[in-house]
Amino acid sequence: DVPRWVISIPPWLPALAGGIWMAGFAAVLLWKVAGHLQYRRLLLREAQPITEPEILAIFESERSAAGKKVPSYRLVRTSAAKTPLSIGFSRRSIRIVLPQRDYTPEELHLIFRHELVHLGREDSLNKFFMAFCTALVWFNPLMWVAMSRSADDLELSCDETVLLEEGEDSRKDYAHLLLSTAGESQGFTTCLSVSARALRYRLRRASKPQRRLLGSVVVGAMFFLMASTMGYVALACDCGTGAEVIFGGQESTAWELTYLRYSGDGESALYSCTDRPALNAYLAALPLEEALYDVHYESAYCVDLHYLTPQGTLALMLVEGYVRVTPLYGERNSTYYRTTEAIDFPYLRSLLEVQERMEMRPEALPTLGLYFNEEINQGGTWIYAKAVVEQTYVDGKAQDTAYPDNGEVCTVTAPEADHVRIYFSDELLTDPYQVKVENWDHTEGDTVSSDVFQKPYEIPLMPYSAHYTIFATVTDRTMDYDMEFSFDVIRPEENQ
Repeated sequence: DVPRWVISIPPWLPALAGGIWMAGFAAVLLWKVAGHLQYRRLLLREAQPITEPEILAIFESERSAAGKKVPSYRLVRTSAAKTPLSIGFSRRSIRIVLPQRDYTPEELHLIFRHELVHLGREDSLNKFFMAFCTALVWFNPLMWVAMSRSADDLELSCDETVLLEEGEDSRKDYAHLLLSTAGESQGFTTCLSVSARALRYRLRRASKPQRRLLGSVVVGAMFFLMASTMGYVALACDCGTGAEVIFGGQESTAWELTYLRYSGDGESALYSCTDRPALNAYLAALPLEEALYDVHYESAYCVDLHYLTPQGTLALMLVEGYVRVTPLYGERNSTYYRTTEAIDFPYLRSLLEVQERMEMRPEALPTLGLYFNEEINQGGTWIYAKAVVEQTYVDGKAQDTAYPDNGEVCTVTAPEADHVRIYFSDELLTDPYQVKVENWDHTEGDTVSSDVFQKPYEIPLMPYSAHYTIFATVTDRTMDYDMEFSFDVIRPEENQ
C-alpha cells in the first residue's frame, strides 16, 4: 500500500503539465475532426447518386440479408474515392461511396456486405472514439500505434464477418478485390482496402484464418504485471514548510491550541503543551510535500491537534511519514502531506504534560468520551456516552447496515461539575456539532450549536438534572457515521 518510490516535483509543474496536456489534446482532436470534415467535403463535392437498377438491386438484396431493421443508405460515386467506403455518423448523413470504376456483381455483393457490417457496428463512431482516446494521451506513442492497429482490426473483423460462411474460392476472390481497390483511409471512414501494411495483414487472414493464442497470453501477462506493480511509484508536490502549509504564513502566536492528544508506546492521553512556541516552531519548520496519491499508513505514534484560527478550527494529525491537515470549516477536505524528514515524536512528547489519560477505544464503532473531573473520572479514566448509529455512508452513499443499541444511557452524578470535556474517537465532520439539552421530565428542552461554547470541546452543564444528546457526523476514513451520543447528569441537591 505504501509507494516504494516517491518522486518530488515543484509546485508549478502540475499546472504547466496540465496546460501542455490540454493544448496537445485540443490540437490533436481539432486536427482529427478538421481532417475528417475536409475529406468529407472533398469526397462528396462532385459525388453523383448511383441510379443503375442492377447496382441498387444488389444493395437491396444485401440490405435484406443483413436484417429488416437495416435502413436504406444513399449510394454515390465519385472520382475522389480510391476505394469503396462509407462516411458519416447519422442515418441522414451516411453515404456509401464507390470509386469511378466498374465492379462485377460478385464484387458488389462483397463490397456492400462489407460496408453494411461497418454501418451496423457504427465503426465510424468507433474510429472517432479511438481518435478521442488518442488525443487524451497524445504524448504516448503506444496509443498512436494502438489506434492504427485498432483501425486495422475493425477492418479485419469486418472481413471475417463477410467471409464467415464462405469457402476458399470466395476468400480468394475477396483477397483479389482487396488488392484491386487499395487506398488510404482518411477521417472517420470505413474503407474496403487501406494501406499496404494493413493490406498484407488482412490478406493473410482473409485467405487463411488462424487463431493467435500467443498475443492473448502476452497481453494478459502485461496487464497482470501493470496491475501488480500499480502504486510502486508516486508523485508528491513540494509545498515548502509547515509555516506556509499549516499556518498559512500567519503568526502562530495568534492561534489557540484547543485540543492535543498524543498516542504512542501503548497509551493515549490528552495533553497540555508546556512550551507552545517550541511546538509551533517545530511544526512550522517541517518540510512538507503534498501527497498526490492515496495515503495508507501504519504508525506507532499519532498526535492530534486542534487550533482555533481566525477562519475556524484547523485539525492536524501527525503520524509516521505524514501530516494530515483538515480545516473544520468550509468544505472540510483533508489533505495529506509527506514529511521528507522523520517526525521527532520523542521531542514532541517532551513538550507535553498529561492532562487526562484515556483508555483504548472500547469498540469498533465511534464513541464519545466524557471527562468531568478527577472525582468522577477517578484515575483519569474516561466515561463513554451511549452511542447510537443513525446512518452510515460510504463514498456519500447511504448504507443499509443496522447497528445494535450499545446499552443504557450513561448516567453521572455530578454535584459540583460545571462542564464536561468531550472526546470524539473519530474525525469530526460536522463543525459545529449540535447539543440538545432537556430537563429531567422531558417537558422542556433546547438545541444549541457548539460554536456558542467558550471552548469547542467543553459543554457547560445545566445547574439542574438534565438529559444531554449530541448529534455529530464522524468518519474513520472508510465510512461516515451520523451519530447520536447521549448521557444524563444528576444534580443530587436539586432532586432532593
